[in-house]
Amino acid sequence: MKQRFSCLKSVPKPANYLIYSYSLVLFLLLHSISFAQHLTGFTLINAATNTDIGPLNDGDVVNLTMTGDLLNVRANTNSSGIRRVVFALDGKENFRTETVAPYTLAGDTDQGHYDWTPSLEVHTIKATPYNASGQAGTPLTVTFRVIASTPTPEGITGFTLINASTNADIGPLTEGAQVDLRLTGKLLNVRANTNSSTIRRVVFALDGKENFRTETVAPYTLAGDTDQGHYDWTPSLGPHSLKATPYNAVGQAGTPLRVNFTVIASSPPQEEPGENQPPAPVALQGELRQWHKITLVIEGPQTSEMAAENPFLNYRLNVTFTKGAKRYVVPGYFAADGNAANTSATAGKIWKVHFSPDETGLWHYTISMRKGTNVAVSDRLQEGEPVETVDGQTGQFTVLPTNKMGIDLRAKGRLRYTGERYLQFAGTGEYFLKGGVDSPENFLSYADFDNSTNIGNRRKTWSPHVQDWKEGDPTWQDGKGKGIIGAVNYLASQQMNVFSFITLGIDGDDKNVYPYASPNDYTRFDCSKLDQWEMVFEHGEKQGMYLHFKTQERENCLLLDGGNLGVQRKLYLRELIARFGHHLALNWNLGEENIQTTQQRRDMAQYVAQLDPYKTHRTSYQCKRTERGLFPSAG
Repeated sequence: MKQRFSCLKSVPKPANYLIYSYSLVLFLLLHSISFAQHLTGFTLINAATNTDIGPLNDGDVVNLTMTGDLLNVRANTNSSGIRRVVFALDGKENFRTETVAPYTLAGDTDQGHYDWTPSLEVHTIKATPYNASGQAGTPLTVTFRVIASTPTPEGITGFTLINASTNADIGPLTEGAQVDLRLTGKLLNVRANTNSSTIRRVVFALDGKENFRTETVAPYTLAGDTDQGHYDWTPSLGPHSLKATPYNAVGQAGTPLRVNFTVIASSPPQEEPGENQPPAPVALQGELRQWHKITLVIEGPQTSEMAAENPFLNYRLNVTFTKGAKRYVVPGYFAADGNAANTSATAGKIWKVHFSPDETGLWHYTISMRKGTNVAVSDRLQEGEPVETVDGQTGQFTVLPTNKMGIDLRAKGRLRYTGERYLQFAGTGEYFLKGGVDSPENFLSYADFDNSTNIGNRRKTWSPHVQDWKEGDPTWQDGKGKGIIGAVNYLASQQMNVFSFITLGIDGDDKNVYPYASPNDYTRFDCSKLDQWEMVFEHGEKQGMYLHFKTQERENCLLLDGGNLGVQRKLYLRELIARFGHHLALNWNLGEENIQTTQQRRDMAQYVAQLDPYKTHRTSYQCKRTERGLFPSAG
């Protein structure tokens, strides 16, 4: 281009000729660029839930029984140069014109999608992009068939007994089982487990009463449930018979499942002097499915955040999960009363471990719980003394395939580094292109979180995004959290797939974000605040969000142990991994604008690699341009 211009200058020409020549070159350049701006594909959308169903490809069969009948179709683009997209449907050339992205067949607003219910036949959609000057790009066409099958609903796979007071699974309810209310508690519920998305309702019959309860939304439970927990049912003593019958969308019944069991209330055994204490109760919480969060809820030592015997530092809870040759050692944590997000509890006897299994089938677990000075940050397996009521307990559970779809990361699996340029989802094999916001770093400086300070008036309410909160989304403490949950929804609605946040802001830019019960004690954590953080992160995972954990920044990277890998830093990283490491798409950013020494950063990276059971990728952003090669020896 430079040579072409120099040639023009070498021959005397009138001024207007030069202007014309430059204009012609510029026109040709813009003209050539415009042809690179095109549509990349179509995506089928569930307009009722505003979630992507998946790509819509030529020759596809769309089954309204599976997708629902309120749909929309998005034309995906690869360029900001597109100014409008004209849709043609079944020969109608100007079916709809969209002038603002996303470009959808039925239209959309910031609040969600308008719906289109296609007729049961073959359809052809054509989308043509236009640039700002009205020039048409290459149209994209897709032809597909719409059907509405009526498959027989697949059956109920089993029943699970639930402790309705803790919302924890007690275990399978099998034929001939004996339910002892002394051990289970009196507030119970029963879930009918399913293996099919074709089920639209489940009708329960109890002790001959054929229509005891009808459930139309999963999970299907005998006493009912909400997003906040389970309603309770206290069975009478004696024999009971339970039947659950599944139905599909057109009312066709599947195979019912029956179970007969007996309810008793035994007397507590008389303990002889010197007799060992009985094992502490252990319950499973969550859906037992691949890639889902499964929580072991353990009744351990009664303690509190500020107890003289520091529960975070002087207890160490690890659970080893195994399946064949697979082995994951997962750290646990003190959870106060087990529901601190809603109660703000600082004391209790509930300890938790989160696990997200990568395979279906039978998993086994073994619990290790030790007590001793600084045992939580010790690498020695036999450090301290065993907590007799917990240590050594074993159990097993069966994991079913995931039942999620769309942008929910549980439909895709854990994000991992495979040696390629992009990270890859282990479940589907698709590659991940990260696109989202990197600010504000103080995303977690939020008024609805417990123990949330407002230094410098920088604390947020996220009130503009309360309108983005949707019915059924999580909240805590009678409606708190709608603003920040709505903010995550808004990002997802803009097709973002990541947000970042700092988890330690003491002495940093914000100063309000920290995981501790007090900004002056770096060995005691705020159970309720961290539970509330987890509710946000868990919702983000369901919305397809990658979680960018910024563990520290330039101003405070020397705060813990002077920058070294000491007790404070180890404990901080352990608590983050124990509470949040199960999430499927995240990275541990070990320093923003970091000024620690290379060895300090290496030590920290090595510790995280050793402790994190899933070997999630780690990163760091250094200020010193000359320091390279941070992680080669970090494992």
